[in-house]
Formats: sequence, C-alpha cells, structure tokens
Amino acid sequence: HTLIPILLNSIGGILVGLVTQHAGSVRKGFALIFGIFLSGVVQELLLNSSTNSQQRGGHVSKEQVLGGTLAAVSLWMHATNPPSAASTSSSSSPVEETKKTKKD
Repeated sequence: HTLIPILLNSIGGILVGLVTQHAGSVRKGFALIFGIFLSGVVQELLLNSSTNSQQRGGHVSKEQVLGGTLAAVSLWMHATNPPSAASTSSSSSPVEETKKTKKD
C-alpha cells in the first residue's frame, strides 16, 4: 500500500515536467491557478448541496471571491495579450543583452 502514493507522486512529477517542457512555466502556472479555482467552485457546490453545509461553514468568503476574481482576470489578460514576437524571439537574458550593449 505504500507504493501507491509513491507511484502517483512520481507520475504527477513526470506529467508536470512534460507540461512545463511543452507549454512553458507561465502556462503551467495559469493551469495550476485555474485548477485551484475550479476545485474551489466544485467544493462549494458540493458543500452547499449537502444537508449539513451550515455546520461546516460552506459559504464562500470574501477572500475566496477576491482571489478567484483576480485569478480569472489574470488568465483573461494573459490569454488576450500574448507576448510580442520581439520579446520571445531572443533567447538571451536581460543581463546578457546589457553585456552585449556595453561591448558595442
């Protein structure tokens, strides 16, 4: 029984590595935010549908609403304003660019 969590964590780590390699770390971060947001929505729906939701405090707090709104807005902003081709075509870091400028 101890191998089950170990195998699940290792498979999850491999999947995270593949997603990061394929989509990049920014998209992976936004997918993580969306997953957390979706989990919160589903959890709230399940808690409110249960008969003892009043005992568990199954209401969405102001902080959760604010966090979900900020996550949704950031996802929308990133999706509608992709980075320019000039900023993504250069593989060098800003430090390397400064060094190149100083040499010239």
